[in-house]
Order: sequence, then C-alpha cells, then structure tokens
Amino acid sequence: FCIMHNCFDSCWGNLRHHADYAVELLKARVKQSSMQNLLVFSHYPTDYLATGGRGPELLYTMRGATKQHIEYFGGHRHSVDQ
Repeated sequence: FCIMHNCFDSCWGNLRHHADYAVELLKARVKQSSMQNLLVFSHYPTDYLATGGRGPELLYTMRGATKQHIEYFGGHRHSVDQ
C-alpha cells in the first residue's frame, strides 16, 4: 500500500520508531520494576519475533528476566485450528 502512495520510507520509519520504543520500554520496565509478574501484550505471537528487526532482542529480554515472571500475550492469528 505504501509503495503506491509514495510514503514507503515514512511508513517504515514510523514502524521502526515504534518497534525501537517498545523494546526499550520493555527493557526499562524489566530492569526497574519491583513487581513479581509482568504482562506483555503484542500484536504478534512469539514465533513472528524470532527473526528480523528487534524481535530477537525482545525475546532475549523476556527470557533473561530473572526478577519477574513475564507472561506474554500475542495475537495476529487468522486461523483457530493451530
């Protein structure tokens, strides 16, 4: 869609900005929070995060959390037969 409307660079720049902010926010909250449990909600399930962008860093941050239990809820499934 963006390619057809000459906003490709702007769209991807916005997406990158939001992804960067999300990862940095999670890292800060994992580091600073004194809560035992953290809930993380995302549009994407964890298998979408395994490659590309900041996804692997996000997964690493969640796996490396030693002070909290992190419960991750991801969506973006178009089928319920999985």
